Amino acid sequence: MSLLATSVTVLVPWLIGANALRDSAFRPASGQVYSISNRDGGAYFLTDYLAGLVVTTAIAGALLVLAALLRIRHRIGRLLLGVGLVALSFAVLTPVSATAWVGAEQATARAEASTAAWHADTCSTDQPNEPTISLESAGVVHVWSVAPVDDDGDGACTQVEIWDGLRLIRTVETPDLRDGFLSLVAGTSAEDSYVQFIGRGPVPDCGSSECQPEYEIAGGFSLVAAEVMWQYTSRFTAVSAVHGTVRGPAAIAIPGVGMVALENPETAAGTATAFDPATGAALWRAQCPADFPIESNLYVGDYGDHVLFCNSERPFSGPNLDLLLGDDGSLSART
Repeated sequence: MSLLATSVTVLVPWLIGANALRDSAFRPASGQVYSISNRDGGAYFLTDYLAGLVVTTAIAGALLVLAALLRIRHRIGRLLLGVGLVALSFAVLTPVSATAWVGAEQATARAEASTAAWHADTCSTDQPNEPTISLESAGVVHVWSVAPVDDDGDGACTQVEIWDGLRLIRTVETPDLRDGFLSLVAGTSAEDSYVQFIGRGPVPDCGSSECQPEYEIAGGFSLVAAEVMWQYTSRFTAVSAVHGTVRGPAAIAIPGVGMVALENPETAAGTATAFDPATGAALWRAQCPADFPIESNLYVGDYGDHVLFCNSERPFSGPNLDLLLGDDGSLSART
């Protein structure tokens, strides 16, 4: 009997509220929640239960009023109780349920914003860290992330998705990012935060799967503005496999600085340049010594250090040089 009573007084109202009264007139969709599938049932239990209780209480009150009007025994008592139940449902339960609904919607929106989206691994990039940043807005932490996308299945990753938590904000057209580089540079807000990338140009038909692109394209754009803000084309040069890489120009991300890439080796061999994420202008340049002028590479060292690797003019038989690259472009010997 107690189980039946619990079902009638708790389960039935909750089922009514959860399945029939969400996004209704007195509990409208807030617009803050990106997807209703992200609503946590536990956070909505109180508002759903009270919403269902509005219906069951109002129906019970209406039946008592009807019974009193039909002159059934205990008319006055039934009438007063019925009116009281109807008043309770609309004057008390309705606003309390609506308030709880607003709180649950806000909690869901915060959870959506602070949860990093899961991205299918459809495109391979060489970013050294997860491309996510956390930015606070109106007291809510938003986890922004980016993901390269092969939208038509041709193998070329020519789009980048921008996600605010679990909310897809927009898609940006880019050069092909296969085996490229993608990172986020955090500002104080989404408006002054940026995406940076290294994409690939056309690959020559040399009859081998090891063919490298003829050039690569560095670029950057605002996290929230639609247009690509800048691009920089760097002529491709083969890099010796001393550190396990055969591609160039390489790029790395330095926290607080952004993207650092090798400049066009035909005109600035062995030069690493830090790019302003907003404009693409050079923030600083680090130059390999004159005795190591041609092939070079950037990589992250064993202890997380950023290293400029300089080759001599005889990259496969001559000496090479590893230099620690500081956040300000300074170079020092690596011990």
